[in-house]
Amino acid sequence: MNAQLGSIMSNIQKEVAKLDLITQEQKSKLNEVDLKFKQFTQDIEDKSKEINKIYEEAQRKLIDMKEAIPNVEEYSARDLLGIAQATESPQAKTEFCTRILNHQDATAKELEFAGDMMRKANRYSLALQLYEKAHQKDPERISPHIELLCLTAELDFEKREEAIKKAKGLILSNPNRNGFARIADALIDLARYQDLSDFSDEFINILQGKNPKLKALALRNKAVALRELGDIAATMVAFQEAFEISPDDENIIKPYLVLLEEQGKDEERMDFIKKLIEIDPADVNYYRFYIDALLKRKQYSEAIEWIDKAEQLILTEMDKAMLRIYRQKAEAANKALQRTR
Repeated sequence: MNAQLGSIMSNIQKEVAKLDLITQEQKSKLNEVDLKFKQFTQDIEDKSKEINKIYEEAQRKLIDMKEAIPNVEEYSARDLLGIAQATESPQAKTEFCTRILNHQDATAKELEFAGDMMRKANRYSLALQLYEKAHQKDPERISPHIELLCLTAELDFEKREEAIKKAKGLILSNPNRNGFARIADALIDLARYQDLSDFSDEFINILQGKNPKLKALALRNKAVALRELGDIAATMVAFQEAFEISPDDENIIKPYLVLLEEQGKDEERMDFIKKLIEIDPADVNYYRFYIDALLKRKQYSEAIEWIDKAEQLILTEMDKAMLRIYRQKAEAANKALQRTR
């Protein structure tokens, strides 16, 4: 009996020891969880402080910016426009242009320029208001009216047909380069290529041969439209007619390069890229076109020579980075080519 009791007591002690061990392990885990929770809470607090600091700094900069912006009464609309053009801050540009909109002495020209600035900054609502007010100030000034109609067509489906029709009518009755180009850009943006081709023909007929440069512009846009419509033969004819009038027009050559690449006319494309470099030897983008073409043709040594030339230009950091990438590709490929010989 005593032996049995002893065995039972021994088993009970073992179980108690196990429970005690489990309790210690749970306590350790609880301590670990508690420590992690405290660390998590501290991290949250630190991040909150950091966010609050950034927010306070942003608020301070916003206040400083607003204080730095002059009162409308103290500056002319022209002064405000000049300051807006000089500043790099999109928020400041918007604030200045809003003040130009509300400036009692702002002219139609100043309102239009402010509208252009806001359109390029994708501030479309403000741009529309500026163009509208410019048109109201001087109804005879066509350019802000064209901008108003084209931007309306791009943004408002319900008013699109009416706006495009009015814009075309204005330009066909008073042909000018900027107005035609703006309508063409709107039609391209809306993928209305047949419409652009037809409008280009109307514009050419209105000119009656009086302005060859405007005709070349219309032919260039007709060619762009016909290419998108898949009529390659007619596209080539339109480009050739445009080149007969303006053989050194960069804006005609650049879309022509796309067509030449699609048609696999490699040699002709190379000649036209070189022509672009001759027209504007300071434009690094033309060098990049040529270097890229040389790499595709596996002319690595010549590509390196042109990279050397391009690096002598005034370059942005992005340009420098792209030329470095071209150089790495050209040099690596050139070494691999030499090893196989």
